[in-house]
Amino acid sequence: MKLCIESKLIEAQDFQKDKTYGKFTLKKVHCKKSDVCLPTSILLAEGARVMLIKKEDTADGLVNGVMGTVIYIKDFSPNSLPSNIYIHFDNERVGRNAKVKKIISGKRCVGLRPSSEGIPFSNCVRKQFPLKFQMMQQKTETSIDQKTNVKLIESADVKVDGETCKTQKESSPRYFVIRKVMPLLFSGADLANSRGQGLTTSKDGDFRPTLDKTRVKKPKIMLGQDKTRQFITT
Repeated sequence: MKLCIESKLIEAQDFQKDKTYGKFTLKKVHCKKSDVCLPTSILLAEGARVMLIKKEDTADGLVNGVMGTVIYIKDFSPNSLPSNIYIHFDNERVGRNAKVKKIISGKRCVGLRPSSEGIPFSNCVRKQFPLKFQMMQQKTETSIDQKTNVKLIESADVKVDGETCKTQKESSPRYFVIRKVMPLLFSGADLANSRGQGLTTSKDGDFRPTLDKTRVKKPKIMLGQDKTRQFITT
């Protein structure tokens, strides 16, 4: 699926209830409340990956967290909400009983309509599509075999257990790589009797030495973490 050249900014519509007559009128500016599920705006395009962020129909699987791809945005206008956004969900069972469905490019799509949500501590209601744009995950330099071996660095033949790598949730993949390479550079006794790289201040009474900086620097250079040396490429 290719992205359209032109993305579409979909602005929410906030309506305020008149205290005297009880009618809702469209506000010119959005309410400033932050504790609202529906976003003020969404930037989308056909082919974009999205996640549902609001429960629409539990029995039909339309709940927050389900993923899909935008296939078609119907009746888009900069000053109004589209009538429908057609989404092909990853799980084929999601939206089977939806009122609006359509086959587009051979894919079964569910037509989502704008959802409504009351804005707390105000007389306002927001209309918007309950969607959140999801970035496509890019491949990193850590490659995982289908078996059990993981090649941590493409330029070096260093592998560790694949299942261990799959379960890691480190915020920095490079930090994870360095940590996995350490046992290959130092013995268990060296690691146990040291303060690691010495990145933090030692505690009172801790006189253990740090690991040999020369040996630690080798994998860092390969990963481009040592900015005093030129990045090594293959």
